[in-house]
Amino acid sequence: MVRVFDMLRTKTGGDMARRYTYRKMTPAEISAALQRTGLSVGQFSRIIGARYNGPDDSTVQRWLDGRQDAPTYLPALFALLALPGGVETAREAAERYIKEDS
Repeated sequence: MVRVFDMLRTKTGGDMARRYTYRKMTPAEISAALQRTGLSVGQFSRIIGARYNGPDDSTVQRWLDGRQDAPTYLPALFALLALPGGVETAREAAERYIKEDS
């Protein structure tokens, strides 16, 4: 019997444990990306499901203030949001999964 990991190891050249190191977006880069998308901190928080209790108490604001490292997926997410219709598609997708507005 062939195990799934053995199949993957063969296809990937056996480098299953490879890890990548990413540079985090800086607060200035995040701010510029938000401006390019036209999203406020609250709107972006809603799309990604981040905590938002007002402009001074949110996960995204902590990234912008440099109080918390931003996740490594942000550059890819901002690139997708920049595509034609990207913001609208993201908003629609988020709306489908929001259980309750508070």
